[in-house]
Amino acid sequence: MPKDRNTFPDKAMHFVLDDTSLLECRREERLLYQSSRHLIVAFFVDSGRYRIFNTERQIKRGLCLLLPPGCEIELMGDEESIQCHLISFDVWGWGDQEALSIVNESWPYCRPITVPGLTQLLDTIHRLKSTHHGGSSRIRPMIALQELICLLLEQYEQPVGLMVSGETNNIRMTIRYLAEHYSENITVEKLASMAGMSRPKYSAAFQVYMGKKPLEYLNSLRIEKATKLLSQFDQPLREIARQVGFNDEYYFNKRFTQDVGMPPRMYANISRSSVQELIPSSVANLSSRPRRIVVTGSMTGELLVLGIKPVGAALTIIMN
Repeated sequence: MPKDRNTFPDKAMHFVLDDTSLLECRREERLLYQSSRHLIVAFFVDSGRYRIFNTERQIKRGLCLLLPPGCEIELMGDEESIQCHLISFDVWGWGDQEALSIVNESWPYCRPITVPGLTQLLDTIHRLKSTHHGGSSRIRPMIALQELICLLLEQYEQPVGLMVSGETNNIRMTIRYLAEHYSENITVEKLASMAGMSRPKYSAAFQVYMGKKPLEYLNSLRIEKATKLLSQFDQPLREIARQVGFNDEYYFNKRFTQDVGMPPRMYANISRSSVQELIPSSVANLSSRPRRIVVTGSMTGELLVLGIKPVGAALTIIMN
């Protein structure tokens, strides 16, 4: 049976370094970055915020992110500028003709990983930029890249211990359940029971796996669904809030504003007005009766037969 390209075991992969660079986001500015390759982002400052999808977090010293190809990250500077190291690389499965877009579901893509020992992290990144000459000049950065990836994976697994495959599968199962039943009344106790874990252990494991607590993730999912409804349908806010699982309209409005950056009604107005601006005025006014007609080409004769006289036509037709 052929193996799924997205579920290669570690021993069937190798990593190829592409580039290392330093990215700076100046104070009070926003910067959007995207890479076509796998990307490691490492921060060494306690300043600013970052956003991935609809999730916004504070930047802390030692914070690292592992992003899949094509994933966008937005940096938001505050009183101080943000500097971060970027390490782009490809992941190849042995015998494959192209690089993998996703290693497997166990990789902590987009989840915050904090490395407490900054010395080891800085040393590994420094060796990635090695300028040694000789036969080892190409090997040293590759070894350092593998060490960095191992460091992040080990640090990610450390908070709750290495979960057995059954526990990981159960957490993924509850995530799928949330995607299908987000509008229902869901408690952490129910999710923990479904996963066969205690509530504290489930909450800790979920936060490590998804980068946020279960209810925080659920509310973010509900807000994401609400943005789609607001941009497509003109419904009362209480009805949209109810459809995505919020029983309190006031809390829905507050949570939406926190996550999206504007109140839901304002978001709806902007989304719909943007769509209307994409519709040409000639299409939007098709129902209105034209008062003057100018014709080019061979349509003049057909209009005259119908008793319609154009105010303008090709010169050769007018002369005839």
